Amino acid sequence: MYAILRIVGRIVAVTGLLAGLAAGYGSGARAGTAVDLALVMAIDVSGSVDETEARLQRQGYVAAFSHPEVIAAIRSGTLGRIAVLYFEWSDYSHQSLVVDWTVIDSDTAARAFSTLLAETPISRGRRTSISGAIDFGVAQFSRSPFDGTRKVIDISGDGPNNSGPTDQKAGIAGVVVAVVGLVVILVCYSQTRNDSDQRDQMESLVLALFGLGLVILGSVMYLRNSLTRFLRFWLVRLIYEQRDLARGDERSR
Repeated sequence: MYAILRIVGRIVAVTGLLAGLAAGYGSGARAGTAVDLALVMAIDVSGSVDETEARLQRQGYVAAFSHPEVIAAIRSGTLGRIAVLYFEWSDYSHQSLVVDWTVIDSDTAARAFSTLLAETPISRGRRTSISGAIDFGVAQFSRSPFDGTRKVIDISGDGPNNSGPTDQKAGIAGVVVAVVGLVVILVCYSQTRNDSDQRDQMESLVLALFGLGLVILGSVMYLRNSLTRFLRFWLVRLIYEQRDLARGDERSR
């Protein structure tokens, strides 16, 4: 038994090493054209966005990227070019890529992007999954042929997240797992008190250890979720405080 476990452990270790080397090689091979900004635009087309609003959103982006001031701002960067990607989203599994990674470095490139955006039909969805949009948006940077000095995901959304995983669901799941583990431990304890058979007691002990594992797992899930939410709140509060201090300093000058 121990020999089998050692072999499995070695296989897992070698597999992890090869995966790490492959990931490192792939990340080095993906170094692409440098740009001032790699921008992912994620546009909500869920059921809460009617056709008029969806059309207004699209027209806004078309008008913005063809405006001389926006083009001048792009050209004023250190490298004078940005890379953009535009997709529409709704459900957790609904993401429609409208315009793939495109570099904008001139008036011609900006107007070509706007024209393509204007001519592509608007997709439609039902539910709202902000988490799905973020996951999809983050994944686009790994396949981008451009290396952005800054990487930004701009999300337009109408309504709360009602599709896909959320922090609240993860915390609730942790509590449920921990409670199930406690129930298993209590049931095993009551059985061992009323049963003198050593074999049955041993089985109850093994089951109780399983219940203890569930309690630990559920506690870790809940604590991780709570810590994540606390850190997010703390960081957002810190950022806003620093922004207000900076504005105060500017007004006092």
